Amino acid sequence: MILNPSEGKTFGNISKIYNLARPDYPEELIDDITKELKPNSKILDVGCGTGQATKILAKKGFQITGTDLSEEMITIAKTNCPNANFLAGRFEDIDFNQNNQNNQTEKFDLITSGMAWHWLDKNIAYKKAHDLLNPNNPNSKLAIFWSYQEKEKSEIIQKVGIVLDKYSAPNRGPAGSLVLESFGQTLTELKNKQDLFNNITTKSYQSNLNFTKQKYIDLVISYGWVQNLENDKQSKLIQDLNNAIEPNEFTVPYKFILITAKKK
Repeated sequence: MILNPSEGKTFGNISKIYNLARPDYPEELIDDITKELKPNSKILDVGCGTGQATKILAKKGFQITGTDLSEEMITIAKTNCPNANFLAGRFEDIDFNQNNQNNQTEKFDLITSGMAWHWLDKNIAYKKAHDLLNPNNPNSKLAIFWSYQEKEKSEIIQKVGIVLDKYSAPNRGPAGSLVLESFGQTLTELKNKQDLFNNITTKSYQSNLNFTKQKYIDLVISYGWVQNLENDKQSKLIQDLNNAIEPNEFTVPYKFILITAKKK
């Protein structure tokens, strides 16, 4: 999956829309990645955005640190997750000593990344995640997950996909499943990191999510590639979506896909 890195820097521009439009992750997924954790375990959420996963993890009583490139996203995440800690900046560059009074690198029992791992520099990210995982916890692991819409199950999303394909590379989100390429690439990369990780597992989850027409259009606007469009093209895209989506309320079939890998 070839991404324009500049797309990952646009989310701060639409942080409020992102917060309201992006779907939360299934409780079952969160339960699966935390079932081996003890109370008060430490979790690092990389690319936390406005806290879609962070807030669910925080409600379970874990000690959460979230990172995101965007200060604007972090500001909203702090409101959504008042009991969590947040660090703004690139995961690859953040010095985690700053979060530790003993001036020793903080260690985590779980590192999560939802819809964000594909933005990272993989030459740095895997090794850094490995080094940040708790060496004293045999179950410490990395959990990476994505979501996409099952277009083949919905005539509405098929119509939306035709519109989106006019403005971007085929099959981009939210109506496309291009994230499957990120999933496959990440799975291959982890299998090639046998010196760092083992016990690699995958799992998928299905859910039907309710949208209004406006919320769905906001969801489209919250994608980086849409933010990179020129203003006139964005306006035309929104107009085309309004014409393509006929009902004001509808259900979207979603699939969430997860990869976990334990620290070696």
